Amino acid sequence: MIGGGISPITPDYVNPEFSWPSIDTVQKNCKTAGFELRARFPVYPEFFHMVDSGLRSKMLEIADSDRLVSKEYLK
Repeated sequence: MIGGGISPITPDYVNPEFSWPSIDTVQKNCKTAGFELRARFPVYPEFFHMVDSGLRSKMLEIADSDRLVSKEYLK
């Protein structure tokens, strides 16, 4: 399952009266629920074909087989 996002940098524009939870908190809750928190691009994997080919090629350089940001890139 690929969902929305959280950001330690930007405010939550959808729910501005509530701040984002910390990434550590979300990661812990995901693990407890049997999920793995993964980094994704600003576009969902199923919409990669809609991204400009030049940008898409750069994204694919750091994407994994699920078209999410590879764990190796984040290290």
